Amino acid sequence: MARIFQWFILVALFTLVPGVALADELAALRGQTIRMIVAHRAGNTTDTMARLFAATVEKLVPEAAVRIQNLDGSGGTLALNEIYGAGPSSITLGFVNSGVVYSQATLDEKLAYDLTKFRWIGALAGSQRVLVVRKGVLELADPHKKQPSGKPLVALTTTANAHNYMDGLLINNLTNIRLKMVTGFKTEQQDAMLLAGDADAGIGTYENYRVAIESGDLVPVLRFGSLGYPEAAMKAPALADVARSGAPKDVVSISAQLSDMGRYVLAAPSTTDEQTAALQALFNNVVVDADYLKGFAAAHMMSEPRDGAALTKFMADILGNASAIAALKSELACGQRISDEKQAACR
Repeated sequence: MARIFQWFILVALFTLVPGVALADELAALRGQTIRMIVAHRAGNTTDTMARLFAATVEKLVPEAAVRIQNLDGSGGTLALNEIYGAGPSSITLGFVNSGVVYSQATLDEKLAYDLTKFRWIGALAGSQRVLVVRKGVLELADPHKKQPSGKPLVALTTTANAHNYMDGLLINNLTNIRLKMVTGFKTEQQDAMLLAGDADAGIGTYENYRVAIESGDLVPVLRFGSLGYPEAAMKAPALADVARSGAPKDVVSISAQLSDMGRYVLAAPSTTDEQTAALQALFNNVVVDADYLKGFAAAHMMSEPRDGAALTKFMADILGNASAIAALKSELACGQRISDEKQAACR
């Protein structure tokens, strides 16, 4: 899987995304209502990307009516349920992050949707995911050193299927860092309590913590991927570099891949083949639009688009790898027991 992803990245870096679509490529979108559902709160990084995308769509396809809404909740499953059930009367797009892959892998039998049924339109950018801690607990956040028994670092999250919750469980089992994952906190509460010293660690996109990192209040101690990180984050080791001996390579690879290509645009299963092709052509034009890229830069984000064909293959490779998914479930289950302090380690 790692070799496939490396090839995929090379193709993405050296293949030019088309700049101008032919008029007939977008014909299936004209006169349509395009409903865009963001699986995150307003102001979130994915939300910012989605709104830049929507504004560019309005410019490129003025004949379409664009409607955007936020459906934040349950680690993206609330939005995905809505998109999955959307009928053909309008075109329904979703903007989600890579945490939905964890949900599919761990809750597949409980979900009302199946990720493999969605139409994959493209990936907007990576997530640049990091683990940050307060300066006062740095000695307990060295992934290279086995920590003495004692109180773990407290990390807050929204729900037990949120992306940062799953990442925290993997950190527990794959490294020497020990995290106590505590649910029930909105994103803004997590950030405020972390800065106030009521929590010890946070997991998320680098941009979410950028101001606090630059001020010295928080320190990045671990990164999940390798693409799109600023210099300050690249000083922190990658998860792959500090994973324990014998850690499942597929699991470490999945974690890195989901960070490096982490923000997706997908369409409802009811989307026709003609509409899907038009949406993918539209995506290819949006992500090279000058105003869109200017907005990305202004928001301190790095645009790293991947087209629909590449994203479709990427998802098939991950979700179709039964042994990797089984290993991922096992690692997450172990990380949960460590978070619950039922055992110090699983191996």
